[in-house]
Amino acid sequence: NGSDYPHSMITNSLNELYIYGTSSSIDFPTSSNAFSSNLNGVSDICITHLTQDGSNILGSTLVGGNNSDGSNSTTSNYGDTYRGEVIVDNNGNAYIASCSNSPDFPTTTGCYQSTNSGGQDGVVFKMNPDLSILEWSTYLGSAGGDAAFGIRLSNNNVFVTGTAATNFPTTPNSAIPNFIGGTRDAFIVKLNPNATTLLASSYYGSISDDASFFLDIDANNDIYIYGQNAGFIPITAGCYGTANSSQFIAKFDNNLVNIDWQTTIGFELKGKTVGL
Repeated sequence: NGSDYPHSMITNSLNELYIYGTSSSIDFPTSSNAFSSNLNGVSDICITHLTQDGSNILGSTLVGGNNSDGSNSTTSNYGDTYRGEVIVDNNGNAYIASCSNSPDFPTTTGCYQSTNSGGQDGVVFKMNPDLSILEWSTYLGSAGGDAAFGIRLSNNNVFVTGTAATNFPTTPNSAIPNFIGGTRDAFIVKLNPNATTLLASSYYGSISDDASFFLDIDANNDIYIYGQNAGFIPITAGCYGTANSSQFIAKFDNNLVNIDWQTTIGFELKGKTVGL
């Protein structure tokens, strides 16, 4: 009876569909053994696992704290409110990258960041296949506005990308350990398999506002991010690209120490209004 928005979906090896989104409905359909059957705040993250033919719910739950969760407020493209991603591993466990404005979003003992750092933080968590158990959960954020948009697995480590303000946690030997400029930069992090340790973390972007929306990993376990930049990012020699454009692609090594190449593509938008 409230507002419900799907953000992302994926199938497992059995062709069963997992859907991640946001709900403000007190009667959102949940499973009998759901991690949380009740709406916890203004809006909650919702995850539903359906049978192959879509006829039955194998698991469905709400996840959230006492404020708004899953509704992004850091960037302003059309539809940016409804970003984030769900993926599944070979065992059908679900991993979600999202955001939270709640000071009491559920986190797990020993997680990398157990408390909200201020305002909106990114959140990353793992659930079992029937969505009854929160295997692990952590905030990822600074005192400013942060959000996690993309997520992938590599050798069981968890890679997450998004947008972050100053003082976002980075690692000293990362490609770009310091905030670059504007009100927010893109970020990319590498967490260990149970999200207790930040193995690597780097900013990315320009001297103006930046955000990374998508992440992928190749067969060599190199990392790619794709997003928007409101300032200038140089194109690596020999790369295809359009100079001074507002959409970037960058490739990192698996430890986020080196940027192998970077480019900007698409229509030139500098000096014009962009969604960032």
